[in-house]
Amino acid sequence: MPVLAPARGGPLDLVHPDDNGWLWPAGEPAVLREQVRALADDPARLATMRLRARASVLGRSWEHTGDELIAYARDRWSQRRTTAGRLSAPAPEVPRFRRRCQGQP
Repeated sequence: MPVLAPARGGPLDLVHPDDNGWLWPAGEPAVLREQVRALADDPARLATMRLRARASVLGRSWEHTGDELIAYARDRWSQRRTTAGRLSAPAPEVPRFRRRCQGQP
């Protein structure tokens, strides 16, 4: 299925309108209803968006998502250190929960 998601949070980075799905303004179910209707009325568009939605998530996993979040946090941490104009603590290590999941202390 194509992705139909509220236009906030994570979907903003993952959903590419008219490619793998559509975003709808949260709290406006009428827009979501119209998007569902548009897909139901256009089988060719539905098929194309369905294939693109699947392709957009094939390489994704919880591990991949965790790695992206860690990279984002490190990037933000280094920006914080740069904008503060002083050295602070080093960038955080891999979170403890992640190490525990990998069987490490």
